[in-house]
This record gives sequence, structure tokens and C-alpha cells, in this order.
Amino acid sequence: MRENQLTVQNQILSLLKSEELNEKQADHFTAAWLAQKLNYSRNFISQLLNDLTEQRLCVKINTRPVYYFSRERLLQQGYAIPETLSSLSGWPQLNEYKLRKENDVFDRLVGRNGSLSYAIEQAKAAITYPPQGLPMLLTGATGTGKSYLARLMYQYACQQGTLSKDSPFVTINCAEYADNPELFLTHLFGYKKGAYTGADSDRQGFLAAADGGVLFLDEVHALKPECQEKIFLFLDQGIYHMIGDNETWYSSHVRVLMATTENPQEILLKTLLRRIPIHVQLPDLEHRPLSEKRELIVTLFHKEQKKLDCTVLISDLAYHTLESVHYSGNVGELENAVKVSVANAFLRRKAQSLEIHIHDLPAGLTSAITYDLLQCSDQTLHPLHAVVPQICNVSSYEVFNHALLHSFHSYKQRQMSFDSFLAVAYTKLETYADTLIQDRWITPQQEIFRNLSSLILTLSVSHSPRRQLSNNSIKILARYLADAARQRQQEFSLNAEEKESAEAFLQLILQRYPLEARQIRKILDLAVNTLSFTSTLLPTLDLFIFMQYFSRDLQRASIPVVILAHGYAVASGMAEVGNQLLRRCLMQSICRQIAALTMSQPG
Repeated sequence: MRENQLTVQNQILSLLKSEELNEKQADHFTAAWLAQKLNYSRNFISQLLNDLTEQRLCVKINTRPVYYFSRERLLQQGYAIPETLSSLSGWPQLNEYKLRKENDVFDRLVGRNGSLSYAIEQAKAAITYPPQGLPMLLTGATGTGKSYLARLMYQYACQQGTLSKDSPFVTINCAEYADNPELFLTHLFGYKKGAYTGADSDRQGFLAAADGGVLFLDEVHALKPECQEKIFLFLDQGIYHMIGDNETWYSSHVRVLMATTENPQEILLKTLLRRIPIHVQLPDLEHRPLSEKRELIVTLFHKEQKKLDCTVLISDLAYHTLESVHYSGNVGELENAVKVSVANAFLRRKAQSLEIHIHDLPAGLTSAITYDLLQCSDQTLHPLHAVVPQICNVSSYEVFNHALLHSFHSYKQRQMSFDSFLAVAYTKLETYADTLIQDRWITPQQEIFRNLSSLILTLSVSHSPRRQLSNNSIKILARYLADAARQRQQEFSLNAEEKESAEAFLQLILQRYPLEARQIRKILDLAVNTLSFTSTLLPTLDLFIFMQYFSRDLQRASIPVVILAHGYAVASGMAEVGNQLLRRCLMQSICRQIAALTMSQPG
């Protein structure tokens, strides 16, 4: 039976490879068409197609019907589908990979649609801004990927044609000059013959070497103030003196990138900071979503697998240990852990496969094994594609809206009551709201975030003084709006049924809930003026569910509870969590009134 399945799988791949990708003949990529073509049952073909998808040999589009494509054929036709991605939300997402193949090197960066999306947007703006880009400062702990991002920025500029293919990329590790500022200035600007003892000839500096390309100053915090001042003068005017020649001005058309692990407000001159318009902080690995950590582990193993031209197998215990450990050195330390593990396994390799067991991991990792991890087997081995659930670039925003519209469709079909629909929607919303709270990098524009929160608070008070939104509710709403604005085309993955449900849901809100519709409209007007929205259809539906959830009736408790705590929103946050868990209005926040009274008192 197994041999027959392999034979049919090969026939399926052969058929898919022979087909030109054409949306007008999309039925040629469905299980039904393949079943008819090969004379097998549709269920049998569907099972084999899903197996091929799990093996990363096929890529599927999760629509109705589901479409399957040969990954090899997609690559031949110019679709740069990441190796870790096997499921797409719709044809538009597939087309995005067609457009980005030749001009977006950031596809290789894990987290490009998640925790690093804002950093990538800023990086593209900095490196391509005419005529010579904008100076950019990258901050973050050791191993978060600052140097790697700087290199990708350079490659992106070359692929865009902003820089020529042979333009230079010059890196200076400023820490090497921490105790010798004169040597740094000599190497940066170059020197003239006779500038000092031993200067027997003219020598160009790093600025001249980087002319027409990128100059990357790593560990810039190590530079003395006099060196920072010289850099500021160059950034301000684009000209400099070589050491030993104070009469002649030299110029360099260079894009300047800087990186530091320290707080720039504490270690860089204010004059230099003012000349660097774009600051981006890269998150620690522990502050990034678990899905990205998992994808990094798989991607790093894939990299070693390709280098050694072999198959890597990893045990449950080894993988979950790598996944659970805290890496103080962030991605850099994780990468070293993967390399050490593969190197240890390489000594015992069997034919074309490497087996990663717990004893192959670095000693510092195995000492952190917990009781829960010991429940995992070190004998059960998996290929990389089967280690974790398949990685899919579908955002929490999209997952929530798919579920919401699917539930509303069931309500339209009289399969559930409206109250039941709301109950299901609340469950999905709670899951989505958890991701909004946990994602620290969803809205880096903190000033915009604070202003938006303040405006929402003002609206909630004026709309219903007796049912004001709590601090946590306002925070979630502001973060939701930032997340929704981050979706470039908010209805890009909706099929015909979902679009019909969305329009019907909107009409229901307008007709049955006119007061709520007006409040939502006011909030969206604030968001449109503050953030970039391409559409307000889904946000209107989502905000309705949010507002209904926040204002749902809780059973009143006869004995109230008072919580006093130090710090902003601590007491109100505890009260809200307690009320939600108990489904009773046992605790009520009075923090805003106290804050108002405190602020009104003199002194």
C-alpha cells in the first residue's frame, strides 16, 4: 500500500510540474481535478496532497476549493516561496512572492511580517531615500541581528538599483578604537604624507573607501566624544579634512548606518543624535513570538543541512530543549547552539543523515532541562519539516477575521442565534487580544499610541460616562488599530462568501446598533487621521465585537472589593482580570477619579 501511495504521489507531482500557473485554469490544481485525471477517489488524492504539503514538496492556497502547487514548479516560474512556508491565505499572497523575488532580500529574514516588520519598513526608507539615504541607528542587545540587518539593507539597495552592484560595504568595529581616538580619526578620514611620524605617503580612509556605498559603524557607543563630534560634522555637511591637511575639503557620497547595544540617549552626543533621523530597536529573542523562535530553529538547521548536503533528523527532547532555553546572546547564541549540535552529530553521521540527540546540544543548554522536558522522547526522531506545525505567514488579525466571518455566515444560515454568534466571537477575540497584549513591537510609534489611547478615552467618556472603557480595554483597542493599520490590504484574502458575510454584518450593525456604529465611526476617524488605513470594512466589524465584549453585562456582586496599588493601571488591571475570571462585577476601578483629584491639588 505504501509503495502505491509513493507512486501516486510521484504522478501528482509530475502533473503539477507540467501545468503552467494560470489563475484562469485554477481547477487544474485542485484535488477534484487530479482525482479525475488519475482515476482515484478525491479523498485519497487530498490525503496525498496534504502529505506532500507537509513534506514541503507542495504549497497550498487555503481557499475554497484548496489549490495545490508543486514548489519546484513555483520556483521555476519565479515565485520566491520561503522554504518554511507551505500554506498561503489566497492568490494575492502568492502573487506577492512573485513580485518580491528579485527586489526584496528581506524575505529571508524571520519575522519580516511580525516582530521585525516595522524595523524593515524603516530600513528600506533609510537606505533608499534620495540622494544618499538617511543616517540610521540600530539598537538592541548582542545577537539580535543588527549587523545582519545592515548587510540586508545594503543588498536591498543594490537590488533596487539605488546602489550599483559593485558598490562598497565598509564595516568599522568602533570598539577597537575605544582607547585610541586619534587612530580612529586617522583611519576614518585618511592622512596626508608627513601628518605624523611614519606617515610616508598619502593614505585614504574608510570614508573614501566607502564612497558610493555604505559605511557601517558598529558598537558606535565605544567612540570618544571628540570622535562623535567629527562624525556629526561629516553627517551635517558631507565633507571632511584628511589628517594633516586642514586646507582641503574632501567629500564622500556614502550612506551611514550605526549600531549600538547601549542606550543611545546616555552614550551618544545630543548633537550626533539629532543628525540621525531614524532609530530602530531590534527585540530580544525572548520578546519575539514563539512561532518566530521555532522558525529560527528550523531555518538555522536547514542552513546547516544545505551546507553539509545531508538530511538532519532531530529528537523531540533536543528540539524542545532548544525551543525552551533562554538565550542571553539572542539569535547569535541560538545559531551557535545549532552549529555545535550539528558538529557533534556530524562525528557520528550515518550515510546521508545526521541525528541530533540531547547529548549533541551544548552543555550549558542540557543543564537547564526541566521535569516537563524530560517527558519528551530522545529516541523519537523527525525530519525538519515535521518538527513543528507547519509555519504559515498568516497574521493573528487575519485568523481572527476569518473565524469571525465564518461564524457570522453560520448565523446567516440560521445555524446559530445571534447571542451564540457573539459568544463564539468573544472566544476568538480573547485569543486575539492576548497576542495584542503580548506583542511589544506592534506599535513602535509610542507617541502616536499614547495620543490615540487618550482620544479613545475621551470618546468613551463622552459616549457613555457610566460605562467608561477600562485602561486595559483602551490599550487593547489602540493596539488593535495599530495592528489593523499594519495590514496593507485588509480584505486581500477574503473569498466571495466572506465578502458577502462582511457586507451583511456591516448592514446589521448600521441598522440594529446605530449608537455603536456612530461611536465606532468616531474611533475610526481618529485612526484614519493617525494611522494608515486602506479600508475600514473589517475594522468596523472588529470594533463592534470589541465594544460589545467590553460592555457585556456582568453579574453585580453584593459585596464590592477595593484594590489599592502603586503604579499606573495596576489596580484597574487586577480588577478587570478578576471580574473577567469570575464573570462578576466584583471590583470596580476608581483610578481615574483619584488621578484627577491628585493632579488638581497644588504642590
